[in-house]
Amino acid sequence: MKFLLICLFLSIIGLPTDGLAVSIFEDGGTTDFAGIDPTGAIVRDSPTGDPTTVNLRAGADLGPTDVQDASILNVFDGTSVGDFDASGSAWLEISGGSHGVVDYLDDSNGSISGGAFTSCFPCLRLFATANTIVTGGTFSSPGQVVASTSGFAILEIRGGDFTGIVRASDDSRIEIFGGGIERVQSLDQAIVILYGDGFLANEGTTTVLAGFGEISDSFNGTISGELSDGSALAIDALNGVVGSKIVLAPGTPPVPGLSASARLGLVLGLLAAGAVFTSRRAAAV
Repeated sequence: MKFLLICLFLSIIGLPTDGLAVSIFEDGGTTDFAGIDPTGAIVRDSPTGDPTTVNLRAGADLGPTDVQDASILNVFDGTSVGDFDASGSAWLEISGGSHGVVDYLDDSNGSISGGAFTSCFPCLRLFATANTIVTGGTFSSPGQVVASTSGFAILEIRGGDFTGIVRASDDSRIEIFGGGIERVQSLDQAIVILYGDGFLANEGTTTVLAGFGEISDSFNGTISGELSDGSALAIDALNGVVGSKIVLAPGTPPVPGLSASARLGLVLGLLAAGAVFTSRRAAAV
């Protein structure tokens, strides 16, 4: 009993107990860490409410790792982490390493510019009102959902390789400007927007949409073209029930200071205006 009480006390204050306790960072300062702890780590605000910043450097090898409150975790190349959870208003940034599942929850934010995420189901998940930008990295789960969003989360993909299904569901949104994409799905009132040019959406031998616009409900076919970054696009796509959307939009560069919601409104407004112009021109012929 005494041993159990000691272990509980040590786990609370974050001291090692022969692998029984996770590493806890909560000093409100900045720490470079390259150690090993198979039980994982927690990064959280100090008792006085100051955010803690941890930089995982080459050699760091951790089990499941959580970043909480308003704290920050930066993950560099040469690192290995079992799984990540970012919650509260935390910031999780990953630029390299070999890792498991990455979960952004609550109002957390972050970016992924590198790293390998393989054999995870899925490898990247966004929940609630989380926001994340992906500009690089390898996400591989062949035949499975490799990246998913739900709630009112927003995932922006500008690079990286996604082998598997990229799925938006439950009022969430995925915006794709570049990268290697294999398959997309929009379900349950969600929106997937592809930015680029030369789009062609086909179901079998039937062309559903050429150019820009919104693909019809219950679409299950292929989309080809070129994304904003110049990447060739040739993907399978599924658009679910009424309310779900797959939108093919012009690949204009983002407007500085324009929020994701404002950008979406601008895109949908431009597409609607284009549809009105096209219908009037057709009526005039």
